[in-house]
Amino acid sequence: MSEKEINNLIQTGEIAKAGASDKLMEAARSHADQQLEELREEHNKRKKSLIKLSVMGVLTVGILVFASMHMITKQMTAKTA
Repeated sequence: MSEKEINNLIQTGEIAKAGASDKLMEAARSHADQQLEELREEHNKRKKSLIKLSVMGVLTVGILVFASMHMITKQMTAKTA
C-alpha cells in the first residue's frame, strides 16, 4: 500500500469520525433541550401551585379577620343593649 493510499484512508477515517461526532453532538443537544424544557414546565407548575397556595392562605386570613371583627362587634352590641 502506498503512502498516498494510507493518507487517503486516514482522511476518510477522520471524516467518518467527524460525521459520527456531529451526530452524537446533535443527539446530546436534543436531549439537553428536552430536559431543559421539562425542567421549565416543572418550575412553572410549582410556581402556579405556590401562587394558588398563597392566594388561599390570604383568603383564609381575610375570612378569619372579618369573622373575628363580626364576633367582636356582635359582643359589643349585646353588652350595650
